[in-house]
Amino acid sequence: RGDLEEFGVRFDVWFSEKSLFDTGLVARCVARLEKTGHLYTQDGALWFKSTAFGDEKDRVVQRDNGLYTYFASDIAYHLNKYERGFERLINIWGADHHGYIPRVRGALAALGLDPNLLDVALVQFAVLYRNGQKASMSTRSGEFVTLRTLREDVGNDACRFFYVLRKSDQHLDFDL
Repeated sequence: RGDLEEFGVRFDVWFSEKSLFDTGLVARCVARLEKTGHLYTQDGALWFKSTAFGDEKDRVVQRDNGLYTYFASDIAYHLNKYERGFERLINIWGADHHGYIPRVRGALAALGLDPNLLDVALVQFAVLYRNGQKASMSTRSGEFVTLRTLREDVGNDACRFFYVLRKSDQHLDFDL
């Protein structure tokens, strides 16, 4: 929050994924999908029939060990947004998440909601360069440059300037 505020970005509401579990909404969503026939059990796991909604394969919502998947909490989050009265469910996702769109829209339809409520803006990642060399970044290996570090290196104004040089769905080379 502090990093974003120092960058000039403020959110009216911060949402905790944990609250979806604490309120039982994830379990309620899964039960609702099961009741309407959109889930099946295979190998001990509970699967959402996302291929019925245009996805490339069905998706697990509850693992064989009883734990819910991120997809299950994603479904619950979108239902929560709808139940809070939002008429559009706007998401900003990295371009590598384009495959999530059919499954989330499918889940909305399976819940009896209009899948077109979901608007997804896909954004490209910025590629950072230092001294002409591409900065190695991988969240899996723990190598990345944070917004805080970027701001410390170039300042807020230069950082903002580089990000507005291109549309969010266009590739951006950021030369530090």
